[in-house]
This record gives sequence, C-alpha cells and structure tokens, in this order.
Amino acid sequence: MAVLFFMGGKINKSGLFSIKSLLLILWVGCAVALPALAEPLPQVMPVETISETPVVVKDISAYPQVIPNSGNNRVRLSCTVFSPNDNCSIDYVRASMGHTLTFQDVDFRPDPRRTLLSGEGRYNGILLVGDLADPGTYQIPIRAVDTLGADGQGIARFTVEFCRPENFPAVGSPALKQLLEQTGKSVFTRGNLVQVLDDGPAALEKRLEIMEQATSQINLQSYTFDKDVAQGRVMKLLLEKAKQGVEVNIILNAGSQLPTSPAGALRLELDQLVGKWMETAEKKLSGNKPGQFMVKNFLSKSPGRGVNVILVSSRDLAERHNARKGPPAHWLTRVLEDRGVLSPDQPHPEDIGEIFQGPGGLPAFPLLDHAVHEKVLVVDGTKAIVGGRNLEDRYFDTWTDLDLYLEGPLVDQIQEGFLNNYADLSRTNPEARQPLALHPRNEQAGSYEAMFVQSKPWEKDYASLYALIQSIQASTQSLYITSQFLSLPASHLHDALINAAKRGVDVRILTNSYETSSQLYFSAGYFISLNNMDKLLDAGIRIFETNGEPSKDDNPYCHAKEYLYDSQLAAIGSFNLSLRSCYIESENLIFISDAGLCKDREQAFLKEISLHATEINRDGLEDRKVRYKNRMEIAWYLDLLF
Repeated sequence: MAVLFFMGGKINKSGLFSIKSLLLILWVGCAVALPALAEPLPQVMPVETISETPVVVKDISAYPQVIPNSGNNRVRLSCTVFSPNDNCSIDYVRASMGHTLTFQDVDFRPDPRRTLLSGEGRYNGILLVGDLADPGTYQIPIRAVDTLGADGQGIARFTVEFCRPENFPAVGSPALKQLLEQTGKSVFTRGNLVQVLDDGPAALEKRLEIMEQATSQINLQSYTFDKDVAQGRVMKLLLEKAKQGVEVNIILNAGSQLPTSPAGALRLELDQLVGKWMETAEKKLSGNKPGQFMVKNFLSKSPGRGVNVILVSSRDLAERHNARKGPPAHWLTRVLEDRGVLSPDQPHPEDIGEIFQGPGGLPAFPLLDHAVHEKVLVVDGTKAIVGGRNLEDRYFDTWTDLDLYLEGPLVDQIQEGFLNNYADLSRTNPEARQPLALHPRNEQAGSYEAMFVQSKPWEKDYASLYALIQSIQASTQSLYITSQFLSLPASHLHDALINAAKRGVDVRILTNSYETSSQLYFSAGYFISLNNMDKLLDAGIRIFETNGEPSKDDNPYCHAKEYLYDSQLAAIGSFNLSLRSCYIESENLIFISDAGLCKDREQAFLKEISLHATEINRDGLEDRKVRYKNRMEIAWYLDLLF
C-alpha cells in the first residue's frame, strides 16, 4: 500500500487494484529485484490519447460562504480531483472567472498532505475579494484536466455582500482623487476651461462655432446623427470643412443609427458618393451574418483626408470579444436570480441563450449586444464638447440635456480617448484609414481641475462605473443625480446608492414622468423606472419626476446625466442609471473637482425639482402600480434595452 500511495495507485470499489496500480507494482518490483537483468528497452513513441472519461471534481467548498466586498478579503476554495483514466496524472485545476468583472482565473495548488504523486487528491485556491467586486451569489466553474486531455467540472458557490470600506476617503480629499485616478485610468488635470451647456440652442451654436474654426481635424462620436439636424447645418458644415482639407472622423452606433436615420449620417455626400456601398452596408447590417465594421473614406479624392465614418455593429463587438461564450455574466445572473428566473442554488445553463426568452417565447438575447454610447466632439485637438446630447433636433429644442464645453489639458485626454476608440473599433477592417494623430500639448486655459473617464465593457473595462461607485462611497452629505430613467435593478451601483441613503446621505434623483416619457418608446422607460423604485424609496432615496402636460406632444423630456457629490465633485457625461451604462455600453464622464461649479449645479438641480418636478412617495408609487399594472409587467422584459 505504501508503494501504491507513493506511485499514485488506486483501489477499485471491489477492493482490487486497478490495472494502473498492478503495472506500477510490477515495474517497481522488477527495478528493485532484477537490476542486473535490466536491459535498455527500445524507444517507443507515445501515442497521444484524449480520453472521453471525464475527470471527477467533487467535495467542493468555499469559505467563508458570505464575504463583504469591503477590501482585501479572501475566499478559500477547495475541491477533490481524481481521474478514472489509467496512465495519467492531473495537469491543472483552475477556477474560471471569465464571467466576473474584477476576478481573475485562479489556479489551484495541490495540498501536499492530501495529494498523490499523480496529482489526484485535494486542491486549494485563494480568491481575493476587493472593494469593487460585484455583490451577489457567485457560481464559479472549477475545471480539472488530466494529462490525457480529459477534463471535468464542478461549481463553487459563495456570496459577496456590499460593504463600504471603513475610513473611506472623503469627497474633495487628495486620497479620493488618487483613488479615482487609479479606478478611472486617468488623471486630474489643472487649468481647464469648463463651460456648462444646459441650454439647447446655445449647445448647438457652440458645436457649429468650434467646427467652423477647425483647420486640421474634427472628431465626432454620437449614438445617433440625423443629417437634417438644425436644417442640415451640421451636415453642411462637415462637408464644407472636409472640402477645405479638414479631416473629419465620425464614429456612430449602428443599432441606434439605422432605425433613426437609415440613410442619414452615412449619406454625407448623398447619392453622389455613397452609391452601391450604402446598399451593401445596410444589407450587411440587417443580414443574419455579422458584418465587419463599416468604414468609408468619403471625399477621398478631394484635398485633404476627407470624411471617414465608422458604423459600429454591436454584433461585431459581441463576436470579436466572445461576449456570448461561457457562463452568463455574474451581474446578469444576479438580476435574473433577483426576479426568480434563475435559482442561486441550481447550476446555471451553460448556453447563455437558453435563459433569455422574451414575451411570447421570443428570444431576447440579441438585445444584450454591446454598443457605443459616448457623445464627443473634438476640434483640432484643442476644443471639446462632452455630454449627453446626440445629433438630432429634439436634443436642442424640446428636450432638456447637459453638455460641457472644454479647453485646456483635459482636451488631451478626450482626444486620446477618441483616437483610441477609432483605432479599436476599426482594427478588423483593412479599409480603415486611421486619423492623424494630433496630440497638441494644451496649455492652461482656465481654473478648473477635471478628469476624463471612459469605459468599454466589451474589453472588461468598467472605469466609468467604478469611478461613480467610489464617488458615491465617498459622499457623506448629499448626492444629487439626474438620469432619464432608472433601469437599475439589483446591481453594484444600485447597492451603493442604497448604502449611501442608509448612511444618512441626502440622495435625490430627478427623472422623467409618464407625460415627458410618452414621446419615446411609448413611455417604456418610465414603466421600467417604476419597477425599480421600491427598494430605492425604502432606503430613503427621494425621487422626483419632471412635470409634463398630458395634452402636449412635445413635453420636455429629461435626457441629462449628472452626478453631484457633497457640493465639491461633479460628474457629467453619457452615463445613465441603467444596467446598459454599467455593463453593456461604452460611456464617458467628466469629473470636475470644484466647489464653485458644484454649488452652482446643485442650485440649478434644487430649483428644477422645486419648480418643474413632483416628488414620488410610497403612496404615489402604489397608486401608479395600480394604474399601470399591465404595462409595468411588460416592462420587466425590457430593462436591458434602456
């Protein structure tokens, strides 16, 4: 038995040695008793064999079972592994973390006291749970592979609870700025000019003004772009600047662009230059097969570098980054568990598509595809506008929205962010012509300290989300938020907001009412918001709806995205209180550390909710639940659209 244990032999259930064990005994006996007779044996090349008999992974444990995400906490994962195959050993044991946001794969180590030389036995792994780990119940696949290529899998389960770290740095402190810089993968720069564009017509004129001043390059990214915006002035100006030799680079999101303006922004030179390419592009985007990123070098024969358009297909993002392979993303399973679609105690299906069934059995999975949602304009690398407005008339006349006009060192970050986006989103297409790498070193232009942060969920980059969460954790007095809807069921950002309110922070959210939402998607966003208000109200968060008139067709829909922390820090950009902004779409934010600007924005917020909004209390929500019961039930299927 000692020989068997040393060499990795096993005993069958019947009590007999396995064939592998008998061969090991025979080999050891011959080597010891007959050394004089030992002759060199002819070399035989091994035949590579892949066994179909799976490796066994069992007795899985996780300790502790519940752990707070308050810092450097650890979960100890253990399992027993053995292979029923002869003449092999265990190659590796690994916990697969690809469906999680912050966790990396964990390689298990054999317990030397409880493992055979074949590698069979007890294995341990240590998982670090940091303060940005998503809360919820985790199902972690543990995969073991032997040297014959056979593998097996088991599931480890544990729960992470939201917990604000102790002694968290305060808003406005150098420690918080340093933390936000690490999280946001950026830096706060001094000496910036920041102008708030909260008036629609003024925001349009500012865009036209700086584009008119362009001498080298115009970089534009938008979720939608209607060629007829402002009677076509924007489109006309882009074409004129291109003919003057200014390079114009545009990034658009296909999923939102084609339904909004099918022949709009792409038909920059109308039928003259688009021709058959436009037809091909639209067919590819609407076909069953994923097409490559659409790039067209318009005006390529004119002086300069012309107009270059990237139409980003979300299907391509999903395919290129394997977004649909492996276990469902943890944040997504948490939402489904919270609604009873999945059970935390039962294994989740391997095929993520199996769990997405919409109304009437229609598959809802394609709605989870990634998208680019950023809104950026950079001119000559020296002037920029970042915010919430897309290029359609309603964003400048009837809707309320918010942008920032920026000059100074901050524009260097925004320019670099756009160029990185362009390079990344066009790299699969050989036709793509990269923009001129303009990187002027912008001198100080004002007195504001600010930082540009952007996220790319398809690259597992959630910098915008994490910077918001840490800013919420830093808040101790007030947190005022404007968001067009509250598509925020159980999630990390949801937990951070509730924790802030329970700590005594004055949390207020301004969003749309039924009347102001009625002109957009049949008010679906409003019913989604109603579905997600219960826990927010229970925690003490105050929610306000923008007033509208039932008889009007052009109520002022609120599209702004703004976060104000303790009268000292502001974040303005494209990020909504929604799962899509958290985990699906690329977003950007400008963080501004300035008490004067923040107090001005807080006064504007408080004035808006006092004059043009109505607060929803518990009784008001219950009344709406009765009034809109059927539509709220349908809206449960639409959360991930908003």
